[in-house]
Amino acid sequence: MKISPYPVVDGRFVKRKNRFVAEVRLEKAEQIVEAHVPNTGRMKELLIEGAKVGLAYSPSPKRKTAYTLITVFHHNVWVCIEAVAANRLVYQDLMHRHDIEDLKREVKYQDSRFDLARKDQNGFGFIEIKSVNFVIESADHRNRCACFPDAPTKRGTKHLEELINGYKEHFNNALYFVVQRNDADCLVPNQKTDPQFSKMLFQAQSVGMEIHAFLCDVDKNDLVISKEIPIRKLDEKGNISVKGNHIERTK
Repeated sequence: MKISPYPVVDGRFVKRKNRFVAEVRLEKAEQIVEAHVPNTGRMKELLIEGAKVGLAYSPSPKRKTAYTLITVFHHNVWVCIEAVAANRLVYQDLMHRHDIEDLKREVKYQDSRFDLARKDQNGFGFIEIKSVNFVIESADHRNRCACFPDAPTKRGTKHLEELINGYKEHFNNALYFVVQRNDADCLVPNQKTDPQFSKMLFQAQSVGMEIHAFLCDVDKNDLVISKEIPIRKLDEKGNISVKGNHIERTK
């Protein structure tokens, strides 16, 4: 899948002015421009001065900037930072499944709006999609773990709680993590940064809700699901132990 339909040019990250705007040096023009940052996560380990980035060029009178920062080259891998790309990727993937009877985007339920609503052989349900671009190494250096969230997410916790409540009402609800890079072998909840989200994730697993984590191959303007990876839990030492901390994939 193309991350952006617009031309993508090379740049070097200079600094982040705020949550939504960064300064980037265009490589060919040797000019510093402002670029929209399509992700409110902190991404401090990715957005460092001098990092190579991919910029979608889409000038318009309706836009404050002509560029959007969509990818970052970090430790020899491309990382997609455009959060909504994960939604489009999952939507396209599900649309190719023969068991999907109906699939809608941005569907409201109670006080939340979920990314997708589907109907398949298991019934009707909502799907929430989480974009992941933060990867950590276990303390024993044996695992590279995609980690979510990289900042506290009250909204994400609220969505997960409502998914669990809906699941108890027999909805076919699910949670999808899309790891927008290809250098992780598992996904773990970020218990230190957001213990409440982690607690809700374990609760979702305990009631049997469908939970997936997908790893992606990424290029400067390409994003494709490569495989599913296990969802695990770090112990108190920061390691993946052999027993007792694997969130089993359901369905």
